[in-house]
Amino acid sequence: MNGPVPGPPDAPWVVAVVGAGTMGAGIAQACLQAGHAVHLTDAAAEAVARAVTRIGDGLDRAVQRGRLTPRARAAAVERLRAVGGLADAVAGS
Repeated sequence: MNGPVPGPPDAPWVVAVVGAGTMGAGIAQACLQAGHAVHLTDAAAEAVARAVTRIGDGLDRAVQRGRLTPRARAAAVERLRAVGGLADAVAGS
């Protein structure tokens, strides 16, 4: 990233994750748990669907382990957007 990040330093970001494989899903989940919105995309729509399921399962495990409250899990899911392409992923970020 070049230059300062716009807005207050503690403001949540919109993070575009391009690639919904294992690593992309993990990055998306980490960003969601940190309070950021995530736009997730992949060239294969099936990969995005699998990643959304994987992220939901990961958030469930975090709740079971006491690392996340059910309310925070629901808020994280609300911040996740599966989008159709790169242009949609970066729109609004």
